[in-house]
Amino acid sequence: AANARWGSLYDALYGFDVISEEGGATRARQYNKVRGKKVEEWAENLLSEIFPLQSGTYSQVTKFAVANNSLSCTLESGSATGLKDDAAFVGYNMKGDALSEVVLRNNGLHMIIQIDSSD
Repeated sequence: AANARWGSLYDALYGFDVISEEGGATRARQYNKVRGKKVEEWAENLLSEIFPLQSGTYSQVTKFAVANNSLSCTLESGSATGLKDDAAFVGYNMKGDALSEVVLRNNGLHMIIQIDSSD
């Protein structure tokens, strides 16, 4: 079930037992890089399943951009791709000149990808 409140998928995955603690991915007060990597992989796989790209996966995306009201993703190879279903892209936010959020929708539920351009 889903509710109407926004929350962080990363925080939810990191703090609960959805992610296995095997291989050094234990939950602890201090940030665990091994667990953090597993959280990223899980979230990237979810995005690739729910909002598939025309080519590649979200783990290969190095940059998001908006062009002609469509989402454009640059992959590690340098090639550009977009969503298989352009209708899934419903909005975005900018912080100055930088893209800061991408809003996607599937089955009436929205997901916001927050982009840290300093990273």
